[in-house]
Amino acid sequence: MRVAIKQLTGNEKKPTDALVRMSGFYGFNYRFCNFASDNKKGHVEPSVEVIRRKVFSIWDYFEFIQEANAYLLEVCDTLNANENILDKFLEEKNILAPLAGDMSCFETRTLKLDKLYTFCLSISHYSVLLL
Repeated sequence: MRVAIKQLTGNEKKPTDALVRMSGFYGFNYRFCNFASDNKKGHVEPSVEVIRRKVFSIWDYFEFIQEANAYLLEVCDTLNANENILDKFLEEKNILAPLAGDMSCFETRTLKLDKLYTFCLSISHYSVLLL
């Protein structure tokens, strides 16, 4: 993950300056795991699996991405309404720490798209969805 790991030497992974700044800004600790080891990634991967099973096991064919997004939003709203998420959010919001100032953990670049609507950053190609 180029946005988080600056240098990989043996088992040691050195974080990028942007990750260090962002962790200081938001007050979180980072921990690198092994590539493709979702069992070692804490609660993030299992959370995605829960949503995928609750939402897309019922209906998984969509003509357009907008249909899938609307369906996902509808099911998530229903799930959240049942768990009274708004009350939990408002309760947690009162104890959030104030922002520490400017985060500045990103770079701004202007890149050109090729005929396949992809751009190259370092050695990786990324596709772009034009709306």
